[in-house]
Amino acid sequence: MEQVEANQDDADKISSQGRIKQLQIFNMTRRFREVMNEYNQEFVLHRERCKRAIVCQLELSKYQTGEQCFLENDLPTVEKKGSHIA
Repeated sequence: MEQVEANQDDADKISSQGRIKQLQIFNMTRRFREVMNEYNQEFVLHRERCKRAIVCQLELSKYQTGEQCFLENDLPTVEKKGSHIA
């Protein structure tokens, strides 16, 4: 009788430990996704700010910028006095 109760206690401990591990893994994975989403949002915002700063600097230096190039290639095209630099 005591043997059965001991085995049952061991099985309960193992299953509860398994559930705890699963819950911990789930929570760590969820937190990782949240952090990566935040990082991605910051990365996109930084990239947009950099694009605007480049366009602003080019406009201040009297270069003509092709805004369409940012949408197509992510590389600015600059035109000055009829020449085209990519």
